[in-house]
Amino acid sequence: MNQPAPPPTPGMAPPAMDMPTTFAGLLQARTGVVIGPPAPTAAAPPPRVDQAALSDTDKQRFIDAVDALNLPDQTGISAFGRLAAIHADMSAHRMHAMGGDPATDPGQQRFLPWHRVYLFEFEQLLQTVHPEITIPYWDWTNPDEQAVPDWLVGVRPTVNIPRPGPGRVTVTRFPGTQGFDLAAVISGNVDPALPALADVEQTADFTTFASGLESIHDLVHVWVGGQRGTMSFLDRAPADPLFWMHHANIDRLWWQWHNSAQGQGQIPNLQGADAIMDPWAFTETDTRDIAAFHYTYA
Repeated sequence: MNQPAPPPTPGMAPPAMDMPTTFAGLLQARTGVVIGPPAPTAAAPPPRVDQAALSDTDKQRFIDAVDALNLPDQTGISAFGRLAAIHADMSAHRMHAMGGDPATDPGQQRFLPWHRVYLFEFEQLLQTVHPEITIPYWDWTNPDEQAVPDWLVGVRPTVNIPRPGPGRVTVTRFPGTQGFDLAAVISGNVDPALPALADVEQTADFTTFASGLESIHDLVHVWVGGQRGTMSFLDRAPADPLFWMHHANIDRLWWQWHNSAQGQGQIPNLQGADAIMDPWAFTETDTRDIAAFHYTYA
């Protein structure tokens, strides 16, 4: 039978109490009022929208959420840094084409579905900060958006990207320093070997579409980063918030094509382990409908 604890001996300090570590904890200790995250809502998050259409409040909310996710824990690494490190391990995740026959190259076939899951994982983190945040897309196909968005020019966080990442990175950008502009990327005028977006969108074959869109995607990365900027390197590009908005636009273009007459029934050529979007358990089949990820595009 448990015996009650003896009263403290006179002159001795009272037993130590767990000290609150947050102001919410202080409030609870003092008043008994518990302040926690808002109750989940059954309403779906708002659609992903063009970054140019965001209100000032929505822009600041996105920036604040990225900052919150980039707060380091006791190891000095943040959730944002850990997510960025996944992209640094291309040998493990094979999410980009590496040459060879695009029809059988797992990286080419995985490029679009893998990054769809990657965006979803980031969006889920954002929504732990605010449930109504979605990733805005940067529509560089629009002549009015063929520059780094004004509201992001000064948003260049320092992110500690653990192995296999490069460690501490401060985002830098050198837009347009490679001698071409985004209009040339879209029109296919950077190099005769590279396609125009209009031709890519008219193809009726998944491999041709994915290969052409990835080439355009690569050029946008290079346009932003130049030779030395963060967006130009696989091991650190996700440290730049613009990375996620760029990829949301790539995902949007894929979704539009998937629902077009040309894209109907066109799916990646993936089997076995290649069809698993590691390090997550999602399969290629899961990625065919964005409704499974609870987002839409405005």
